[in-house]
Amino acid sequence: SSGHLREENILSISGYKVKFPVGKKPFPAQFSVMAQVLRALHQSKNALIESPTGTGKTLALLCSTLSWQQHHILTPPVPAKTENCGRSSTKKMPKFKKIYFTSRTHSQIAQVVNALKRCPQFLVIGGVNTPVHSLKTTTLGSRQHYCVNPRVAKSTGGDLNEKCKSLVEKHQCEYRNSVKKLISATPPVWDIEDLVTTGAEVHGCPYYASRDMVDAAHIVFAPYNYLLDPVIRKAMDIDLNGTVVVIDEAHNVEDVSREAASCDLSQEDLLFSVEQLQRMIDLNTAEVQHYRQLLTIVQGVLDFVNERGDSLTLKDIEDGKKNTHSGISAAAVLKRRCGIHEENLTSLRGCVEAVVTASNEQDPDSETISGQALTLINKLVTTCEYMLSHDLKNVESFRLVISASKVWQRQARGRGRNVVVRKFCLWCMNPAVAFEEVARLSHSV
Repeated sequence: SSGHLREENILSISGYKVKFPVGKKPFPAQFSVMAQVLRALHQSKNALIESPTGTGKTLALLCSTLSWQQHHILTPPVPAKTENCGRSSTKKMPKFKKIYFTSRTHSQIAQVVNALKRCPQFLVIGGVNTPVHSLKTTTLGSRQHYCVNPRVAKSTGGDLNEKCKSLVEKHQCEYRNSVKKLISATPPVWDIEDLVTTGAEVHGCPYYASRDMVDAAHIVFAPYNYLLDPVIRKAMDIDLNGTVVVIDEAHNVEDVSREAASCDLSQEDLLFSVEQLQRMIDLNTAEVQHYRQLLTIVQGVLDFVNERGDSLTLKDIEDGKKNTHSGISAAAVLKRRCGIHEENLTSLRGCVEAVVTASNEQDPDSETISGQALTLINKLVTTCEYMLSHDLKNVESFRLVISASKVWQRQARGRGRNVVVRKFCLWCMNPAVAFEEVARLSHSV
């Protein structure tokens, strides 16, 4: 219990009591950032805030958002209807609006977490006359960042993901089985390095622990592409409904948002995906109809790349020439050549979801489609959804580009050669296309 009085430094800003580190006085710029953030949160608006380097904006963002959240936990809004409410238990933690605090890179996130470690005043929620709860946090990262199983951790990229999934499905990863042990051993505030160290000590999996902790977390740290890219968002089970989204160091948000609604698919990757789909069809699995429908569109894309890519001469490649279609003309190509159009988007999404579910639920020894091929197909369908949905509302924001470039491919004994890499690219030129969804779902950005 927090019977003893904690020393606190409380400021009154925009009608809220804001906790600030003891013994520190905010710079004018910090005061101003906190005031604007609190106004935006109070009115459920979005805010675009700029503050000079070195004025401590990260601390200002943490103090204002957490003070606002804790204010609402301790004084929840009164429900409109008061009849038949009865006496609710005061022990239950009131529902709160989760904060997603994002930055560009994991090293920037580690700096934010360190700033929070220096703010012990936020670790305890409640006190006088209210039940005491402790602050819960988590940081989302990839298996690359988190895996501590020596049998898997040495692998890289897609290979690591496949090995992890395979071991987990067969219940052969002892680290995955001890996640609860790791969760109970973690302090309230930690960064990736802390969780990996503790995970290795108690033999618990940091990757699954960090994901399991999201549900109860008051504040979730993550790189902002996890929120902006719908494929990663879905894979990570991130639900932005009614959340507060903070994007710190937001200089690259436009590029990341454009990339989130775009795809670049190489000839080689498309060919691999076609082979994977064909293999699943030959095995005649329960989802064979779904695989057939997906094969039609991926094969259509591959044929189009082969045909248009081959027409680019070596001189074209050296001159950086591309085969480009814009807006409605690109939509016509997708419909005519690849069999993708507004009418069958729902059906294609259904196929992708069915195949994802099947590959997650298959018994460990049965054949599944490669995760790499599934990601490519999902990315293609997602990009087409952005481009063609809502009566082609966003179609003019897109370009379809067939590009070819020379890439130096290393071979054995230090030799190498130039190979031509052809790509099918659907580029979104407007960052609002992907960002709109984040703004619409959340309480404030």
